[in-house]
Amino acid sequence: SNTGSQTIVGKDGSVQQQTFGASQSANVASDLSSGQLSATNTQQQSFQSGDKFQAQNQAQGQSASFGKDHQALSNANTNTNVVREGANVREQTSGGSGSSIQTAQGSQASQAQTNAESFKEAGKEGNRTTGSAQSQNIGMDGTGSTSNANTGSEKIVLADGTVITKSFGSSSSFQVSGNTKASSMAQTFSQSFGG
Repeated sequence: SNTGSQTIVGKDGSVQQQTFGASQSANVASDLSSGQLSATNTQQQSFQSGDKFQAQNQAQGQSASFGKDHQALSNANTNTNVVREGANVREQTSGGSGSSIQTAQGSQASQAQTNAESFKEAGKEGNRTTGSAQSQNIGMDGTGSTSNANTGSEKIVLADGTVITKSFGSSSSFQVSGNTKASSMAQTFSQSFGG
C-alpha cells in the first residue's frame, strides 16, 4: 500500500491540496488452483481561492476470486464534487458497482449506477437524481433472464416560489426456458408546475 499528500500555496493566497492512497492484496494457492485478489484507490483534491472553493473525492475498489469451478469479479466506485463560489453552490455525487459470477451451472452479472446533483444559484435552486440497474442470468441448461430498470427525478424551485418537478421510470425483463419465452416492459413519467 502507499499514500501521499501535497499542498501548494500560491502567491495569490490560493491553496491547493491533494491526497491519495492505494492498496493491493493477493492470496493465491501454490498450485494456482484458487485465489483472491483485491485493490483499492482513493484520491482527494481541494482548491481554495478567495470565495471560490472546489473539492473532489474519488474511490475505486476491485476484487476477484477464482477456484476449480468458479470465478467471481466485483468492482465499485464513488465520486463527489463540490463547487462553491459566492452564494452559488453545486454538489454532485455518483456511484457504481458491478459483479459477475461464473460457475459450472452458469453465469450471473449485475451492475448499478446512481447520480445525484444539487445546486443553488441566482434565481433558482434544486436537485436531480438518476439511477439504473441491469442484471443477467444464463444457465448452462439454456435458461436465462435479463432485467433493466431506470429511474430519475428533478425538482427546481424558482425565486418567485414556483416549483417544477419531474420524474420518470422504466423497466424491462426477458426470460427464456426451453421453448418458453416471456418479456415485459413498463414506463412512467410525471411532471408538475406550480407555486
